[in-house]
Amino acid sequence: RHTRYGTVTRVQTCALPIFSDQNLEFDEPLLRNLKQLTRAEHSWVLIHLLSLVFLALVFPGAWWLGQWRRGDYRMVFGSLLATIGLFSLTFLWVGRRGAGEATIVDSLLLAERIEAGRYRVSGWTNVFVTTGGDYELRHQGSGRLYSSGQSTEGMRGMIRAGAEAALVADMPPFSSRTLLSRVEAVGPDMSARIQTLKIGSAQSTRYEFKSDRIFNKRTEMRPVLDDLELQLTTSDSGMKPLAAWVVFDQAMYLLSLSAPQEAGAGTIARRQQSGQSLPQFFRVEDGFMGGFTNFGAYGYPAETDRKMVYLEGIPKLMQRALEFQTTRDVLEFELPSDRIRVFVETEVPGPFWLQGERLPRQQGRCLFCFDVLLESNP
Repeated sequence: RHTRYGTVTRVQTCALPIFSDQNLEFDEPLLRNLKQLTRAEHSWVLIHLLSLVFLALVFPGAWWLGQWRRGDYRMVFGSLLATIGLFSLTFLWVGRRGAGEATIVDSLLLAERIEAGRYRVSGWTNVFVTTGGDYELRHQGSGRLYSSGQSTEGMRGMIRAGAEAALVADMPPFSSRTLLSRVEAVGPDMSARIQTLKIGSAQSTRYEFKSDRIFNKRTEMRPVLDDLELQLTTSDSGMKPLAAWVVFDQAMYLLSLSAPQEAGAGTIARRQQSGQSLPQFFRVEDGFMGGFTNFGAYGYPAETDRKMVYLEGIPKLMQRALEFQTTRDVLEFELPSDRIRVFVETEVPGPFWLQGERLPRQQGRCLFCFDVLLESNP
């Protein structure tokens, strides 16, 4: 059921002379929070006490032993080597405690559909390992590009390009390595079919920039989704949608998910509530003297709960999919009215995992992104 909106009418115009654009941070907040998930919680009190005991045994302990044995260097050097060897093993054992002792990969992926079953996958990943060595981090697919995502931290390793593209890193035991990736890969075909669609109109704020510092702020009638029902289907029966959103015109709509009455018919997604304007959703708000601030631009507080990290990372993936680099991009964006943009959150599917038997445990979230044309549906 389709209902189109009528003629757009502007009802108010207000000129504001000040605009302060801001870059929206992206990579650093995602990688920082992913890295926090597997930060080893060492017993630093015990480590410091052992360090003091070790220093005391080296000096004045070794010196006192030499005085007691009247300069017997064999006893002094032997006890010194034994002390160093014993405490090296002790520090190695204590340093492993509290780290979970499990190699794990945490990823947030954006899968933008190129065609049915083929995606451009952008990834933000943290790899935590318990066994040291050279790790080759690579994905299935073509056109692979990699980066450590670090501008100040050094890395022992290299990045290969070409057909054998990979990031090879020398990782010590109980350490982590962040990874940015880009690849064209084959994965589960995620699609949506419109079952119900009703478009109305409502007042909305629109920003038109005359220059970098001058813009018009208008209140006008814009199209809105009064009703929407989608049927989400995937070629992988084991992959279930966890959440879904739709962008229409200049607003973001959260969808509620439910199982269909017929087996194998996919997932039903319905418009749950009125949409949020994109500036509201991405927390771009009016600031002092008519400027704009983005309260999410400087990253999120450090989190250690996986669900919260994944939840807070989803808007950043949407930001990348919509190509928002600055606050002005958010204010100016307008999706063509002949389509909706669908975002579906799932767990990371197997074809998008890092390859290799040394990384058996992988988890995270994947955000599928694709457009659905309104006129192509009944």
